[in-house]
Amino acid sequence: MSAVVAAKVMETFLTPKHLFEIIACIEATIPFQPISKDGLNATERLYQKLKETNTKLNINLSYGEIYETVKKSVRLSNRDVSGFASPSSIFLDNTWNLLP
Repeated sequence: MSAVVAAKVMETFLTPKHLFEIIACIEATIPFQPISKDGLNATERLYQKLKETNTKLNINLSYGEIYETVKKSVRLSNRDVSGFASPSSIFLDNTWNLLP
């Protein structure tokens, strides 16, 4: 739901490519996703979804650009969950560090 809201709010200001990247980052921050029935982890599923969406919506990103989007998404996701086991003050402080 966060991705949909973000896309709708920013669609008049950003290109489809940038919206695509933001949505990918939000999707990647869903923590503790299990391995799928077909054996794919969350990152592999994200890559597959992005390839399909890129084609379906004609966003025209190369596979290299999709791969880089996944890398950025994973880095953000790792930063997001890194504070889960920390004391509350460190967790809250780290939340602000997620902002660009």
